Amino acid sequence: MTIRGSFHALVLGAITLAFSLPVVAQSLADVAREAKKAAQSQPAAARTITNEDLQKYSEPAADEMVRWTSAPEAQPTSMPDVKFSSEGDEAHWRLKTTRLVDARNAAKRDVDELQPQLNLAWNNYYAADDAAYRGKIRTEIDSLTTRIEEAKKRLEQATKDLDNLADEARKAGALPGWVRHN
Repeated sequence: MTIRGSFHALVLGAITLAFSLPVVAQSLADVAREAKKAAQSQPAAARTITNEDLQKYSEPAADEMVRWTSAPEAQPTSMPDVKFSSEGDEAHWRLKTTRLVDARNAAKRDVDELQPQLNLAWNNYYAADDAAYRGKIRTEIDSLTTRIEEAKKRLEQATKDLDNLADEARKAGALPGWVRHN
């Protein structure tokens, strides 16, 4: 036998051996079955929380509420001294906060509404060929500019007043939640 013949015999033997071995590849179904078996063999979770559990535990029972509200230890032992007068109560500070927030929002709204009008007036001014019409538009531009400047001053003052309100309320003994705003 020659080298060439022995090589062919070797290759033929390797091919025969390769096809005679069983195929080891798994299908997706086999992998899923094995994963299911592995999951079943693991210990179960101690407790699974469901939506029913959340509803059951979200509201305390009526007898627990009575016990909570009637317990003497439910009252705080040290309450901060809060001034309750006609000028320093919660309603006063909330009303003051609301008025300042409304003033700030109104000034901001005025600026936001007037600025596009001013931009349009400037566009019309530069697009106009007639000098008399330009004079009329220029008067409108001056009026809008003055109104925007006034609105910006009001916005600046209202923002400053809102910033100072928390310090003023703190110094007067008001609680922080009374002057909280957006």
